[in-house]
Amino acid sequence: AAVGADKRVIVQSGGSVMLGTVTAGSGATTIPGEQIGVTGQSVDITSAVATNGALSIDATNGIARIANGAAQRGSANMSANGPVEVTGELSGSGLVRVIATGPAGSVTANRLISSANGITVAGNTGASVTFADANTSLGIASAQGNVVLGTGKAGTTATLSTLPGTGMVQVTQDLTSGQSATVNSGGNAELAKVTATTGNVTINALNGSVSGIGGARANLTATAGAVDVKAGPSALLGPVFSGGDFKVEANTVDVSSANVGGDLSLDTKAGNATLTTGTVTGASLVKASGDATIGTLNSVGAATLTAG
Repeated sequence: AAVGADKRVIVQSGGSVMLGTVTAGSGATTIPGEQIGVTGQSVDITSAVATNGALSIDATNGIARIANGAAQRGSANMSANGPVEVTGELSGSGLVRVIATGPAGSVTANRLISSANGITVAGNTGASVTFADANTSLGIASAQGNVVLGTGKAGTTATLSTLPGTGMVQVTQDLTSGQSATVNSGGNAELAKVTATTGNVTINALNGSVSGIGGARANLTATAGAVDVKAGPSALLGPVFSGGDFKVEANTVDVSSANVGGDLSLDTKAGNATLTTGTVTGASLVKASGDATIGTLNSVGAATLTAG
């Protein structure tokens, strides 16, 4: 422990570092730079609280693990040339950043919170976050593995991404953004619920299918914006609400219900198109290479149905 607003705890080791409870600072002033900084080949910390500045943990050739960490008036950063684990909660008033590189560079985080800034997560071989709450933007990415998010909240934009031909993207509970919500998946996109309050919902999974979890449907809402879905083999959606246009492209498309404030377009490349219930303020187009099936469609604008 280092008591005093300008006091710091800095630990640097060429080997492994194992710490219990680490605290630094006092009062309500803010200081620049690291207030707690820990570097080692591997780092394992039970608890770290930086009262006045940033918290930084770096494992140069192994695992970086923390149970609970907080930077009350600064950023919270964890990085490793290897796996990164947050078993409890990592929080900061500034940017919360969790980066795992190298052949074993995966991220597993229970809770990530930024009270006044954003959250950035990148795991080379995968990234799994149970809960994330960002005051501004939320971004979770993986270069070679899957991205799995339980519940995510972003004050501005939310982006989940994997590279083409690599991993899938899963939202097992819900993702809510104040502006736009974007999913770019290199494989399947399994999305329980995605909501954008003022912006668009955009789902790109050209090498995979779009659905909910475990074969259920993806629930997509853009309260004031558009919903745009591009998938490979199939898109299994519903309910869908869009303040603007709602567009889907896939080999086969199945939508249980759609409430659309703009135009509706369901376009299949190699299969059937199904819309069970639709209410559309603008024009409606259902275009199928195979069968086109509509249960109930109330379209204020022109309605066009074509089948192959």
